[in-house]
Amino acid sequence: MCALTDPAALGQFGAGDVRVDVDYGNFDRCDVLVGVDDETRIDTSIRLLDGSPPEGSRPVRTVGRIGIREEQADGDECKRLLTSGGDTARVEVRVNMGKGSVVGGSATLCTVADKAAASAAQVLDRGPVPRRSPAYPRTSLAWADACALLDAEALSAVPGLKVDVPEVGVAKWRCKWSSDVDELNATIAFFRDQPRSAVGGATSRTLSGYRTVVGPDDADTCSAFVEYRRYSGQDGGTAAEMVRLDATGGRPMDQLCTMATGLATATAASLRAR
Repeated sequence: MCALTDPAALGQFGAGDVRVDVDYGNFDRCDVLVGVDDETRIDTSIRLLDGSPPEGSRPVRTVGRIGIREEQADGDECKRLLTSGGDTARVEVRVNMGKGSVVGGSATLCTVADKAAASAAQVLDRGPVPRRSPAYPRTSLAWADACALLDAEALSAVPGLKVDVPEVGVAKWRCKWSSDVDELNATIAFFRDQPRSAVGGATSRTLSGYRTVVGPDDADTCSAFVEYRRYSGQDGGTAAEMVRLDATGGRPMDQLCTMATGLATATAASLRAR
């Protein structure tokens, strides 16, 4: 996905550094960090999605054969959706305030989103997304199936999940199951970042030999990060490939964290058995 980014095109929005972050999030995304000044940063994320665009939606503009649609977003972010002809693959461009604030607020963010979307559309219009180089090593989770790491027994940690109808992400790097009980959801996804720290109410433990950090993510989500392997990331920094497990819904946080821990325990055992 980093082949769709053009840091130079976003340089006009800041006096600070503009850099590509290749070691954050799932394998289906790439981020460009725009330093507006020493204390302000705009985050631009480009992510590959599965599925078709919303029924009835129409592009607000086109770049060659690529349509650009405006997507509904929260007040502190702006989103654009790129689609092409009969292809089912979609590319989402999401811009939000990484830190600080900018003059013009959401209008400025949408200007950045428009610029990033147009740049990505130009690359897409030339043909398939170029492959990242160098390729991921065979030990990477990029070659694994996240959905296969949790079976029906493991998913029973979250009450009422419809285990036979998962929402499957690109390349099976993400899977989500929903429940009719208390609006509960369980999500498994691959994730890259610096090694997680047990801060903000999180706890660290070892599951089947893998360091795992579990803690609240927001008001209705508890997340567990199972660290699979560390590697030398961008600029020689230490990065980690992890499996992220989210338990979300209308239950107290301690119950959600118990669910997330159960999912992480099963995931770690599956990783050890690979």
